[in-house]
Amino acid sequence: MCLTFVVTLGVYYLMQRSQWGAKVRAVVQNRPMASAVGINTAMVDRMTFALGCGIAGIAGSAFTMIGSTGPTSGQLYIVDTFMVVVLVVQPTYSALLHQPSQFLRRKQFSNSL
Repeated sequence: MCLTFVVTLGVYYLMQRSQWGAKVRAVVQNRPMASAVGINTAMVDRMTFALGCGIAGIAGSAFTMIGSTGPTSGQLYIVDTFMVVVLVVQPTYSALLHQPSQFLRRKQFSNSL
């Protein structure tokens, strides 16, 4: 539990209080404009992916401390994860693919509130 709290606070501090976090937020909100003002969006993408991989590594090492791991370790979680992808992620991308202009307009409006 303490590890989760420390990682969460670290990511919050990194994303909200650092210069790199401001760049990430700028790229997420408006990639073309962030690129126009000189932010290297490809580097931001790479560093964000590296951060996610690092957090996944921390989670994996914490998981091995809880119990033993083996070839069947993830079977308890695979159905829940699949359901999240099917019920949450897939409709979002379907809306984006079928009506991108309406989806982006709605997304920009919700960010401005």
